[in-house]
Amino acid sequence: MNSWMLGGALVLVPAFVAAAACGGGNSQGGSGASTSASSSGQSSTGTTSSSSGGGGSSSSSGSTSGSTSSGTGTSSSSGTCAAVDPNNDMKPCGSGCPAGQTCFGPGSGVCVLSCDPNDQATCPCDRYCGGLVGPDGGPAGGACFPANTAGERCDQIPGPDGGLVNFDKGGCAQALLCGRSAGSMKDYCIPLCATQADCPAHTNCVQFLDSMMKPVAKACAYDTGPGGLALGATCAATDSCIADTLCDGTCKTQCDGPGGVCATGTCTAVLEGTKTLGYVCK
Repeated sequence: MNSWMLGGALVLVPAFVAAAACGGGNSQGGSGASTSASSSGQSSTGTTSSSSGGGGSSSSSGSTSGSTSSGTGTSSSSGTCAAVDPNNDMKPCGSGCPAGQTCFGPGSGVCVLSCDPNDQATCPCDRYCGGLVGPDGGPAGGACFPANTAGERCDQIPGPDGGLVNFDKGGCAQALLCGRSAGSMKDYCIPLCATQADCPAHTNCVQFLDSMMKPVAKACAYDTGPGGLALGATCAATDSCIADTLCDGTCKTQCDGPGGVCATGTCTAVLEGTKTLGYVCK
């Protein structure tokens, strides 16, 4: 039986605190009451198991870690998110934020697109809605945070000073789950799925469970792990590679995403049709 885990080490909602006075505070329309808000730090931990393949179908057991923007591995939505991000926010709050934006962050803060944490579709598709909490510990709406896309690393990586930092924007965009495939120690943004048809080649649609062993989402786990083809081996669409490698004609070293570090070559996207499988060094 294969095993997957959603880890709680990664807090996807940026953990900074809004200024006590933020030019209208948690303002929507620039006139809201001044509010000190911090991210809710939503994350999840647990183990998952599935009798199906995916994420290391060649492994009898394994553990994974990761987390999701919703803290449960799935995002609720009552509509369709906007495919085009207006990118008209992330500006200093000053005397207040425009309608539909929330002042958030350290110091004087920046204006961020507002959203409903219960409806991810209230953010552009390339972001996720993170819930905010006010100084009284109660909910204070939500903000649309920039997010990583399919195939990008979503756990923390070593930084230049030796500490750990988020790769790129940190969290995963809508319709993605931050998860780890069997045999790996790294987490990547992988697509949510309903059936195998939703997944690119070299992945399998498997069920993820939370720490209470309750289903949270199905996602396209990499079909990699012990028993896969070795680094450098020729591979086809039906082949699996060892953990931390992806098939791109040959099994190549998987890397973090655009701008990711490679010992040799450049971190380059691997496409399966129109879907991004991940990134490899080549």
